[in-house]
Amino acid sequence: MAVVPGADGEPVVRYASVNGYRVLKVGEGLPSHLAASGPMRAAVFSLASYFDQADLAAATSKLLPLVARRHVDTELVFDVSYRLRARTYAKRERTVVADIAAVPDPDLDAAASLLPLDDRPCLQMVPLELAIAALVRKSTAEPTIVFWEKGGVLLSLLVSDGMVRARMSERVNEINRKVIIARSEANLRGTAVRYGADRDVFLILYTGDLCDLEPGERDKAAQAFEAKLSKLYRLGRGMPKDAVLRDPELFGLPLVDEAWSFMEEGYRDQVRSWRYARPAAAVAGLIGAGFALVGAFQYMQVLGTDSEFESRSTQLRETLAEVARIRPSDEAMAAVRSGLQLQTDQINEVRLDRMLGWLTHLVPEDAAIRAFDVEPVPPPLATRNPVHYPPGEKPFRVKMEIMLPEATLGAAETTGAEIVKSLSHRLQMVDNRIDVAAPEPGMQREVVLVVNAQARAVSF
Repeated sequence: MAVVPGADGEPVVRYASVNGYRVLKVGEGLPSHLAASGPMRAAVFSLASYFDQADLAAATSKLLPLVARRHVDTELVFDVSYRLRARTYAKRERTVVADIAAVPDPDLDAAASLLPLDDRPCLQMVPLELAIAALVRKSTAEPTIVFWEKGGVLLSLLVSDGMVRARMSERVNEINRKVIIARSEANLRGTAVRYGADRDVFLILYTGDLCDLEPGERDKAAQAFEAKLSKLYRLGRGMPKDAVLRDPELFGLPLVDEAWSFMEEGYRDQVRSWRYARPAAAVAGLIGAGFALVGAFQYMQVLGTDSEFESRSTQLRETLAEVARIRPSDEAMAAVRSGLQLQTDQINEVRLDRMLGWLTHLVPEDAAIRAFDVEPVPPPLATRNPVHYPPGEKPFRVKMEIMLPEATLGAAETTGAEIVKSLSHRLQMVDNRIDVAAPEPGMQREVVLVVNAQARAVSF
């Protein structure tokens, strides 16, 4: 299923029933025989989806999501909460090159409300751009420009190696469509240079509502590539030949790596249990019976010959000796633990420069930060031992005083409420108030917003 803009601009659900590479049915809305169908996958459209490839200093794969989130926060992409997935693309001596995808939480929640998640298990939910990229990767790994339009929204994508390397989104109409497509194509060709010297883009793909363009408006190479993709699936009777191109986000879904799923972890665990419980029970039964037979056979052999037992004991001792030989020394293990601890300590501290940069963009130009103080939250008095927090979860106490512009008390309260609302995106409010000091003779009155809050290291 896919949640995409409809003809009136409002989100609608499109679906395709697929068995292997055979397409059984395509339509809009929820399928009528949902209860009898198998598990589903979902693609989601969001105007604010974000994709990037970045060189990150992540010492381990467990730290990659945290380091990737800090990279996105530094880019100031979102002003709301968002969900992020990152995967290692290449490893270097001290860093990793990672592919990053992120989508705002409100857009994911809105899409999930339209899907029958309670009726059928959803194996994965991904940004539709990843499904389109996976479909293109099935035919070529070369850089490809993809234009996708539905409901008056145009996505312009640069796809390479099954991943989105660049993305632009604009609203179009019959008047400006050709101009915007030409401008987007020029921008994407320039971006392609970053992903390989002299790698020009020769393939262009038009999908979604753009399938209705006159064939003369697309060159022969584009038409040949479209025909190749259209043949990836066997279409049922009565389906248009360009069904795959009209809904590439649907037919690319089975090709997306499940690691990119944006479903909440709790729901993903439930789906895994549903998906693997019965096969796992059957396999476990077979393995148990096999082990029982092997164990009985070996037991009979041991009873029949002492020499076989001695031979196996010798092999075991040799294996233990080999393990002891290749085991890292205590000094090497201590050095690794020290490096990981240093990385963890850095991640557990708030980056004041990033916090100040965030506040600078958040506070109105006619207001000023008069005082700013950050300190770790002390452990409870009853706790004698140091408290160990998960990476990035260490809490900090934040106190600031923001001088508001001279205005009426009502206007100052309104401005202060807006600032507090913006601060709440990353800070946990404890209390806030507005202080109005009596002015000295000949001086202006000072209106100050005093904020007490808590922050986590992962937020900055």
